[in-house]
Amino acid sequence: MSRSSGLRRATAISTALLAALVLVLALWGAKPAEAAFPGGDGSIAFVSTMGTSTGANDPAGDFEIFVGQTSLPFSLQQLTHNGAEDLGPAWSPNGDKIAFSSNRDGDHEIYTMDAGGSNLTPLTNNSIFDSSPSWSPDGKRIVFTRLEGGDFNLYLMNADGSSDPRRITKNTAWDLAPAWSPDGKKIAFQSLRIGGSPYEIFTMKPSPEGRRNRPVNITRHSTASDETPNWSPDSKQLAFTSCRGVVNAGGSNCEIYKVNVDGPNLTPLTRNNVIDFDPVWSPSGGRIVFTREPFTGNSELYVINADGSGESRITNNSPVVDQEPDWQPIN
Repeated sequence: MSRSSGLRRATAISTALLAALVLVLALWGAKPAEAAFPGGDGSIAFVSTMGTSTGANDPAGDFEIFVGQTSLPFSLQQLTHNGAEDLGPAWSPNGDKIAFSSNRDGDHEIYTMDAGGSNLTPLTNNSIFDSSPSWSPDGKRIVFTRLEGGDFNLYLMNADGSSDPRRITKNTAWDLAPAWSPDGKKIAFQSLRIGGSPYEIFTMKPSPEGRRNRPVNITRHSTASDETPNWSPDSKQLAFTSCRGVVNAGGSNCEIYKVNVDGPNLTPLTRNNVIDFDPVWSPSGGRIVFTREPFTGNSELYVINADGSGESRITNNSPVVDQEPDWQPIN
C-alpha cells in the first residue's frame, strides 16, 4: 500500500465518489498525528499487513495493530486479530490504553483497548467515517476526524464515549490528522483550507473554531503538501511530513521536517529519494520514529535522533506494510 499524497477536495461529491474517497483515506491509513506525551520510551505501536486474522503474512491483507519493544531485535506482539482494517493506534498519556479506528462493524469507528489488546471498547457507533483519534494530555477527551456531508472536520468527545461528539472546525475544506499538544493548549492538524490545495499544518485551541479561536498556519508552503503533525514532548516543536522535495520516476519524494511552533527554524531531518512519513517523537524527546516507503509498495519503520542523525531500521518485514507508529510513554 502506498501513501496517498494527493487527496483533493471536490466541490460536488457523488455517493459513489464519496465512497471511493473514504476507501482512499482508509488505505492511506487515516493516520492520527499523535502527541508525544512526556515520559520514558516504551513500546512502539504500529499497523501491519503481516497480521491478518489468521496471523499469516499477507502483503494485500487486512491491517492489524502490533506493538514492538524498541530494543533490537524488534520483538513483536499482535494486539488485534480480525478481518477488518485496524488503523492509527494512539497511546493514551499514561501508556495504558490505545485508541484506534476500525471498520470491523462495516464503517470506520473509534475504539479503545488496553495496552495488551484486551477490553475493546467502541466509542462511536454510526454510519459515517470516524478516524484519527488523539488523546488530551489528561486522558479525559479524544479529538478525531469525521467525514460528514462530503467534508472532513475535527470533533471532540469524552475518552469513554459518554458524550456526543462536538464539532470544533467549521469549514468546507478538509481538516485531518489532529494532534493534541502535551501541554493541552493546542491541537495541530493538516488542512486544505488555504486555496483547497496543498495541505498545510495549522494549530488551534481545543475548542470550537470562531472569531477568538482562528487556526494559525504553521508551515506556509504553497507548493508542497505538509501533513501528519506530531508534537514534541515539550510542546515547542512539530515534526511533520512534507512533499516539498524533487519529483522522480517513482513520484514526489517526501521527507521528515521539524519546525518551531512559535516561529521559524524549519529543519529537514531526512534527505533521500524515497517517501518518509508518519513521524512521531519519543516520549523522552530524543528520538523520532517514522515510516519509509521506497516506491516499492512495502514500508518499514525507522528511528532517528531528533536532530536527524543516527538513522536505524527497526522492522524488516518485506513485502508487507508496516506503518503508522506511535510511541508509548512510560510514567
